[in-house]
Amino acid sequence: MMRRLLCVAVLLLPCAAGAGQRAANAARAGSGRADALPRDPKALLALGARSDGLALSGLRNWTITIDYQLYDAQGLRTQAGVFQEWWAGPDDYRMRFSRPGYHLDAWVTPKGSYSIGDPNLPMAERLVYRWMMEPIPPEMDTDGYELWRRVMLLPNSLQFPCVVMNLAHAAPEDPDPINPQYCFDSSQPVLRMADTEDGERIVYRALAALRSQYLPGEFVARVGRMPFLSARLVGGRIYAKLPEGVLTPPEQAVPGPRPETAVLYMSTGHALDAHAISRPMLSQAAINSRMENGMESLAYAVTIGTDGKMSDVRVIGDNAPEIVDMVTKELKQWRFRPFVAGGVAVPVRARIWLNFEKQLGE
Repeated sequence: MMRRLLCVAVLLLPCAAGAGQRAANAARAGSGRADALPRDPKALLALGARSDGLALSGLRNWTITIDYQLYDAQGLRTQAGVFQEWWAGPDDYRMRFSRPGYHLDAWVTPKGSYSIGDPNLPMAERLVYRWMMEPIPPEMDTDGYELWRRVMLLPNSLQFPCVVMNLAHAAPEDPDPINPQYCFDSSQPVLRMADTEDGERIVYRALAALRSQYLPGEFVARVGRMPFLSARLVGGRIYAKLPEGVLTPPEQAVPGPRPETAVLYMSTGHALDAHAISRPMLSQAAINSRMENGMESLAYAVTIGTDGKMSDVRVIGDNAPEIVDMVTKELKQWRFRPFVAGGVAVPVRARIWLNFEKQLGE
């Protein structure tokens, strides 16, 4: 016995997906004032974490399928992947990722965890899981931040209540930090947009629903104007009981740790500097030859992999176009000691701020 669980509505219109699901009035979606949700920013984040995504839903015996797409620095499509998950409970589930260059099939059972492929997910797969399955992490660390509530006014008179996480003590080497923010629909606790400290902007284009739980239907993540990742919820079911054998690992599955999905964000600062091994930089002559002004600044969003190498190097903004390509090539030569979480090397998303000064007489 099974029931379709998904009803997807473009542009976050609320929808009904069958008996037992929250009734919603489509005319209210995205309309009205931004005071329909809690005014306390911490309470709004907590409500969003409970209501949006499946991390705290308490629902069982469901399965979903998500398509995702990677892009290059010019915003062109590169690799496409598929994510699937079958869930009976926190100690009884299976997840599968598949795209060119990476494949994982992992089972978590009451007796242990088993996998075919590396359960330490690459950054792209971590971001897909984060922004589709738990848009607001259930255990978000707000230490070191001051939470503010603001209202984003859009040209079409929509109002989105936002929670801004202001860094209490910004690093002196990063004079213009990006404060994470989460912007919600005006009438329901679902994300419409999020900004991260490394320069990503995630925009949600659709909403799905499972009983009383909202699910992201589609998102696009950008750095500057260019997309670097998108994902779309394409199907799902809720069962009285999951199909026989779907949660049973095969003999060739290898015992090991559970799949690691957490996303670690980091900005320019002492923690990032402490991991640096080699940071070759442009010669002063090369800088002078490309600079038109006396001072230029560049901010980059990058992924630092478990091997300490940079990838997904994207400039934030349109400043200093004459030296962007040259600096980007140099950044890819930087090396870091791996970042470790729970005793395991993990990839991180980082924001790097660089200042260049043109020296006369060079």
